[in-house]
Amino acid sequence: MKHIALPIIASVVIASPVMAEKPEWAGQGKPDRAALEAHVDAMKAKGKNKADEMKAEGQNKTGVMDDIKAQGKNKVEEMKAKGQAKADEIKAKGQAKVDEMTSKGQTKADEMKSQSLGKADEVKAKGDKARQETEQKAGKAAEKNQEDKPWWKFWGN
Repeated sequence: MKHIALPIIASVVIASPVMAEKPEWAGQGKPDRAALEAHVDAMKAKGKNKADEMKAEGQNKTGVMDDIKAQGKNKVEEMKAKGQAKADEIKAKGQAKVDEMTSKGQTKADEMKSQSLGKADEVKAKGDKARQETEQKAGKAAEKNQEDKPWWKFWGN
């Protein structure tokens, strides 16, 4: 592979100067002053023609570029309008979900509040009952203690 690529590359490198455009006086020895001036003038004229062509082409491209820019701006505005409509739609859906969730949450909160109030009443009733039982037990214990001897008097009178 390397042996095939090397001659191809070498031939391209060597052939490019051979294929170059040569002036009319090439191969006739050293040109005189008039031939050199004629060649310089010809190259300048060729350059001017090329420059004029490029300038005209540039003006044509400028017109085309303006059209392309205008089309691009129109597309951008169209995309913005579509995007805004889509954003508004998504915002409306999101707001509807938020409202729905808020109403569900409020309903759930009301349920939980009523349940907690019911449980609070139950707990309060249980607490009152427990307090009454404790008071009764404390009263019985106080009566029993009055009948019993004090703790430090564990032997006789």
